[in-house]
Order: sequence, then structure tokens, then C-alpha cells
Amino acid sequence: MAMRPIPPRFSGALIEASRDGRSGRFRTFWTTRENPDDPLVAALETHFDFDGGLPEAGCLEALLDGALVGLPATGTDSLDPLLRCVRYRLDPSWVRYHREDRFDPALRARVLRQSLASVAHDLPVLVALSLLLTVRGGLPAAPSNLGRLNAKRQRLGRAPLLEHVEVSVPVFRTQTTESVPADGDWRRAPRFHHVRGHLVRRANAVFWRAPHWRGHLRLGRIRTRTVVVDSPVTH
Repeated sequence: MAMRPIPPRFSGALIEASRDGRSGRFRTFWTTRENPDDPLVAALETHFDFDGGLPEAGCLEALLDGALVGLPATGTDSLDPLLRCVRYRLDPSWVRYHREDRFDPALRARVLRQSLASVAHDLPVLVALSLLLTVRGGLPAAPSNLGRLNAKRQRLGRAPLLEHVEVSVPVFRTQTTESVPADGDWRRAPRFHHVRGHLVRRANAVFWRAPHWRGHLRLGRIRTRTVVVDSPVTH
């Protein structure tokens, strides 16, 4: 059974939705760095209906009967209202496979849980991405200015970085755009830090950038998400 590695090289979804986009289903695909030309598909379909038209969610074992299952509400997760509109169903070919297999029941339950976990939050990610794409004009955005950095990368024989726009949702702020000096020399060299995987948009294409390290130790080190910064070392 295909379960998504962390992190994948590229991820995508094939969506079949109603005309108004409020209900439908989709399948998740991804590729790995080891086999970039061999896409994998999730064993579960994700069904959604924002008008509450889905049937009651069955338990995990109901996947083996081809039924729709859902995630239990935690009561504290902010995603609970959205996940109540989502159900997951095992692909018919996998249903037939599990009916014929002779796996230990505990192992089978573990595989089902892991398969469900691999797609559980795909819809919230797609909804968040769609929201950002549709309200780009209403959120503070800082355009990238990578001229100097890309020039250095080209001198080192590296591929230039893709253009991107940083979009944020500030709480105590009314300014809608960042001011960028005309000379383009506003970008400060970063301290050494870890960059989480993120989506990058270039024109009409969206790319996934895997987690990586960047920055310079001589400028300090960002050690935690609370931004505790080491003082620069001088000699």
C-alpha cells in the first residue's frame, strides 16, 4: 500500500468536483526523490461536501467494506469544523486486496491507520492554498528580489532560485504591502536557520520546495521557532 514519504519531491491532487466546487472527491499523487518519474497514488480517496451531504462516518475497519470513514473530532482542533465535511474511502482494488490477504489483523489495522494519516489533512492544505490564491490582493505581500543571490548562485554553478511572493496574515497591522527600496538592495543576509517545506508559485506553476538549511553561522543562529538568536561570533 502506497503511503506518502516525508518529504515527497512533488505532490498533487486530481479533483472531481461539482460546478460550484462545494462537493466532490480527489486523489492524491506524489513522487519521491529516488524515483521522480514514477508517481505514486494514495490508496484512499478523499470525499468532501461543505453542505453536510455526506453520510455518517464509519469506523476504521469499515474501509474494508468500501464504506466512507471520517476522523473523530478532538474538540480542541481548529480543523474540526472542516474535517467534519470530509470522508475517506479505500480504493476498490485495495478493498479486494485486503479481502484476499492473510495479514495479521493488528498489522492490517496499522496499515489502514497509516494510509489514512497520509491523506488526512490534504483537504485543509488545498483549501488554504485556494484561499491564498483568491485573496492575494487583500493580504500583505512581499515580492522576492533575488537578483544578487541568483547572480552568486550562477557564479557557483547552481540553478537560480524561483521567484516567489511572501504572503502573511498579520494580526496587528493594516499595511497591505511591504515597501521595497528602488535599488533592490533591501535583502539582508540571513542567519543560519532551517527552512520548512513550502509551496512556491512562479507564473501559473506551483512548486514544492523541500525542507533545507540556509544562512550563515557568522551572522548568528536561529535555534528554535521562538527565534532565540545566538550573538555573532567575532575574532
